Order: sequence, then C-alpha cells, then structure tokens
Amino acid sequence: MLQLANTVRLNPLEIKLDIENPRFSLFNYQTEDDIINHLIEFENVKELALQMINNGYMTLGERLIVLESEAKGKKIYTVLEGNRRVAALKCIFTKSSLFSTSDRELIKKLDIQIFNVECDLVKTREDATFKIAAKHIDGIKSWKPTDKLLFYYKLFSQYLSTDLSNEQALNEIAKVTPESKTAVKNSIRKYNFLSSIHEQVKKAHSELKNLSLLENDVLTSRVQQRLKTDLSLSEDEKFQYIVPITKINQYNEILKIIGEAAWIEIDTKGDPLLNTRSLSSSKQWPQILDEDTIIPGLKKLISGYNENSQVSLNNNTNSGSPSPSEGPTKAIDNVITGNDLQQITQTAKVEELSILEQPKYTMFLKDGKNHFDIITQNFKLINLINLYDNSHKLIPKTSSEYSNINFRSDKIGIIINNGIILADSTNNVYNITAVYKDQNLDFRIALNITHKIDTTIANYIFDDHWKNISLSKLSNNSNYSKICLVISALSRITINDKSLQENYLISSCLIRCLLEYSTNAYNDALIQDPKFGDKSLPDAVNQVIEHLFNKGLLPKELKKTLRNKADIESLNGTIHDYNSTLSNIDILSIFNKYRPYLNIVYAELSKNT
Repeated sequence: MLQLANTVRLNPLEIKLDIENPRFSLFNYQTEDDIINHLIEFENVKELALQMINNGYMTLGERLIVLESEAKGKKIYTVLEGNRRVAALKCIFTKSSLFSTSDRELIKKLDIQIFNVECDLVKTREDATFKIAAKHIDGIKSWKPTDKLLFYYKLFSQYLSTDLSNEQALNEIAKVTPESKTAVKNSIRKYNFLSSIHEQVKKAHSELKNLSLLENDVLTSRVQQRLKTDLSLSEDEKFQYIVPITKINQYNEILKIIGEAAWIEIDTKGDPLLNTRSLSSSKQWPQILDEDTIIPGLKKLISGYNENSQVSLNNNTNSGSPSPSEGPTKAIDNVITGNDLQQITQTAKVEELSILEQPKYTMFLKDGKNHFDIITQNFKLINLINLYDNSHKLIPKTSSEYSNINFRSDKIGIIINNGIILADSTNNVYNITAVYKDQNLDFRIALNITHKIDTTIANYIFDDHWKNISLSKLSNNSNYSKICLVISALSRITINDKSLQENYLISSCLIRCLLEYSTNAYNDALIQDPKFGDKSLPDAVNQVIEHLFNKGLLPKELKKTLRNKADIESLNGTIHDYNSTLSNIDILSIFNKYRPYLNIVYAELSKNT
C-alpha cells in the first residue's frame, strides 16, 4: 500500500538524481553529470531549463516523489519521480556555461529559493511504485517502450528476490500498476528477449547503442513469437526461453544475426535491413527466411538448430526422490533455463552425457549474465563463476578446482591479484576473461567502488594510481615531459572547500593545458595533420576523438559525450574572462569527463614510443 510521508519544499541542489531510474540503469551511469548529459542529449533538459529561466518553475506537473534516507546522521534526498525537472534546475544554478550570455544575465537575477520544489517524501522505493507506474505507463508522459519493459522486469526481479513465487510476484505488481498480469508477463518476456539479442550483438559491435535507444518494435511484435515457434522454445518460471546446452552457441548466433539486421546492417536508403516496413507483418516471416536477403543465413541456422540432436535426461530437478504428493518425476532436457544455471539438474546418467564430449568441469557465468556491477572493495571474481561437472552437479566454491581459474583484463586501470580486484583499481567498464584449462569465458564488469566516486569529499582531482599509470605510459619519451609535469602539478592540487578560492583557477589552467598538450602530442605522433595547430582546442580534441573512434578505440556513446564543446569553453572562459569562475564540482566533472579520453590517448602514445 502506498504510504507517503509529509510534503516538504526542498532546494533542488540538495536533491540527488536517481542512478537506479529505469531510464538510466541500462547505461551504467556513475555520476549525476552522466545523467544530466544524457538528459540534455536525449530528453531536452536544456530546453526545459530555458523555459524555467524565462517563465519560472510554475507547476510543470505534479509534485516530485523523493526518497528520504539517512547516512552518517545526515538526511539524503533522491528524486524518484521528476529527474528531468531536478536536472534542469541543477543546470540553471550549477552549469550556467550551457547557456548564452543573455540567459546567464537572467540567471544572475534568479533567487534559488523561488525554485524550491514541493516534494512528497517516501521511505522506500516500493512506496513510490504505484504513483510512478500509473503516471508513466498509463499517464501524462510515457517512457520509451523499452524503459517500460525494464521497469516491469526490475520490479518482477525485486519481488522474486524476497522469495515470492513468480505468481505471487505478478500479483504484487498487479496491485501497484494499472496493467494486467498478462501485460506484465509479456513485458518481461519482451525485455528478456531483447536483452538477450542486445547482449550477443554487443559482443561483436561494441559501438552498439544502449537498448533503450534502439528501435525494438519489429523484434518484439513480429519476430519473437515466430522464432519461439520455429525453435520450439518453452519458458522457465522467469519467462526466459529454455535452450539446450548443446544448442546454446547456435541459439546465440541466431540472436546475433537477427539483432545485426535490426540494428547494424542498413539498406541503400540508410534504413535497417529488418524494420517494420521490410517485415510489416509476422505472416511475412517465412518469406523473409526463404529470400535469405534481409537476414542472410538465418534459415540455415534455424534448420541446423532443429537438426541438432537433443539429449534428454530422465531425472528430477531436486536431489533425492520426490514425495508421493509431488507426483511422478518429470523428465527434463539438458538445458540452460533463462539466466539461472541453478535450474540445471544435479543428477544425470553419465553414459548419456558422454556423447557430448564435455570436459570434466565446465565454467558458467553466475545467473547466465555477462555484465556485472561491482561496488565492493577487494571483490573476488571467482564469485561470478560456477563450475559444473559432467552430471551437471554444481561444484561448491570450497573446491580447490576454482583456484585453477585465472582472470585477465583488456585494459590498464584494473588491478587483479589472485582473482581479487584490488581497491586501487580505477572505476570504469572492463572486459574480463576467465581462463580455465582450455576454456575461456568473456564478460564485462562496471567497477563502481563507492569511495572512488564520492567527489563531494574528495581532496584531490585524481588519485596516485591514475597519476602513476599515466606517467608510466609517458615518461619513457622525453617529448612528453611537459605533459608529465602538468600531471604531477595537478596531483598536488587539493579541491576541498577551504582551498577552492585559491586553487580553482590553477586547476582550470592546468586541466586545459593537459588537454591541449595531450591532444597535440597525439596529432604529432599518429595523425600528423600540418594544419592541426590552426584549430581551436575544442576542434582539435574533436579531430582526435574522430580518429580514435574510426580506429575502434572509442565507444560511440563516449564519442557523443566528448564532442560537446561546452566544458572546454568553460575552461577557456575561466582563463580569458576575469569574471568567470568554476566550482570544485565543475572542475571534477570536466576532468572526469575527459579522463577516459586521456587514458586512450596515453595508451596510444605509449604504443608509439
């Protein structure tokens, strides 16, 4: 039952944006600035802010819904409903560089107290569920279709984590949302299907957009059911498709080429090969398969999948014999069911499995996922791996066999020692490979150690680990000595409130120097454009960004974020305009935005030394 606390007025700058919001959670955002940049690019937050500057806050819809919590004796407010409005207000009062000179003059005259916002306080996220669901699923301003699917998926998973059955979970969701249980089920099915396709395509195309930014209707409305029928797929209790272990690679390849046709491959008009026009009705599916042009090779893959013999295991999913009340033992297939490898039977006939020619032990990723969020220090990567024997019995973690699994990463920044991610590792997204005998498992982790991203209490712009890693890449080449000097100087600058008045200008100048020196060094070493020196710094940075992107070193999403010139112009303004200043949060935000860019540049300079 919805239980709202009192209604209060809060300063919008005291309200945190919600990183767990379904619209943002797919992107693995780590800071408020990440969210604000997303909302500026995709949800017109700058335009909303301009309306507020010129017209005031007005009502702009109903009251905010804010989660009230407490940490270390201090109240914390997180907006659950109204992220756009709060982000717009934060832009007005903390990111004035986004606006024109005339708009900045108007901002100077604004009193933030007039913009204090009315909020309904809730004590838990569950208390806000009904109101948020009712508004966005059936109300004023709907989320993107995929966001709605994710909302139901996460809500369903949340209820299951409290040991409710799937039916009980659906009943609880029905109490707090205006949609039927059937509609909720279908939403979860669709999300499971889409996320499985996205996962496979992303492995081959790292530049692929996040799921909520892709056109997905053709896949859920016209492909999903036909594919389920063609492959004779059934579902587990989480509405995940059940796929035999012997067919999992074929199944993943099927998902991959379907996703590529919908999101990667384009026709002569620049449209995806698979869309709602090329497949205007599910009845055209047989024609799509026969023509073999829109999704080349799909028919052959489906035929191969269906021809592959299936091994049946006559046993019970629970160890021991069933009680009389349980009825007869149900024969199940040798399958991976959805994302839960615990569904794999624990006993089997070894003679039947021998034809699979499996190794003695086989690695699987926990819960069938290939992406994990890591927020704790000294995390053991072995916790993400399960070993199963040839009878599909889970090997307990106490087994010494797990000590034979090694881990490696594709980039510098993460420190792994005996399978443990050390606390000095830099927060970032990493591709990890688990190696066990002749088996490899690839997965991604988003490292988000709390103490490393708490910029409100940070004393320095970056830690010694980043400094040492960067200097190690550059110090072998005397041409980069000035870059090393700037990094060393920046490492000594504190950015706490006490020293801010003295250090913000020095920090701004040094960060700008670092960007300029590093960018010019990259051109000299790898681009060698003779007219590079004639460019402004924002244009020079954008040229390097484009070069890195074309080499496949820079993800598309990061490219879009970095091409925004506003932050560099803010640095320029601080240096050239005696009346322009930056806050410590602004300084941290600008540096953290370009930190991945600098990491890639330094890695390339190191290779070229």
